[in-house]
Amino acid sequence: MLGTCRKNLDKLLLPICIIGLNAIAAEPKIHINDEFYLQYNNITGPGKAQSSLTDGLRYYNMFNLYLRGKQNDFRYNLNVGIKVTDDRKKDIKDVSLTNFQGVITNKIHTVRIGDVFESFSQYSLNTALKGASYRYLSKDKINQLQFVYGIAYPRWDTFWDNDTKAVKRKVAGTRYMRNLLDGKMKLGASFVYSDDKDRVFATTPLYKIIYTQ
Repeated sequence: MLGTCRKNLDKLLLPICIIGLNAIAAEPKIHINDEFYLQYNNITGPGKAQSSLTDGLRYYNMFNLYLRGKQNDFRYNLNVGIKVTDDRKKDIKDVSLTNFQGVITNKIHTVRIGDVFESFSQYSLNTALKGASYRYLSKDKINQLQFVYGIAYPRWDTFWDNDTKAVKRKVAGTRYMRNLLDGKMKLGASFVYSDDKDRVFATTPLYKIIYTQ
């Protein structure tokens, strides 16, 4: 078995640094977190090909930045994450944008850009998008109106990198909801439109074999 015929040195995992930084000022607030480590694996034996580890010395770095603040009656925040690694078992790209979202709101008007998740219902829209959304909530919190537009890509680098190519599914939707009986009952309606580009069908070849001499 693999566990008895390999020499695995992944215990040399080195958590080099985990950094957290908060700005002293009350507004805006900045929080930075960076996690970096080195890992060395030496895998031998008949089961080497079935190992879930990458042989040799590999690095992994996860960087996250969170910013929040207030300007007049509006509050805003920004969240950005970047992953850097040469371990193909952890990611197929050396550098990738893991998350990006900006939000500005005054509790009545709310605008989100980047990673947006507007859950209308399980029947119309219940998936994350990369795009923008707008929500209006009346002061009495009785009427709510939402708009959303985006692309259902699993990764940000799918926009510019063919190595992470996926079906381009454009989604646009709107929802209206009204609270009745002091919030004990809700009445609403939603409409969602989606369109797929470069779809993969059962008859579409998923790969090509090229013979060279």
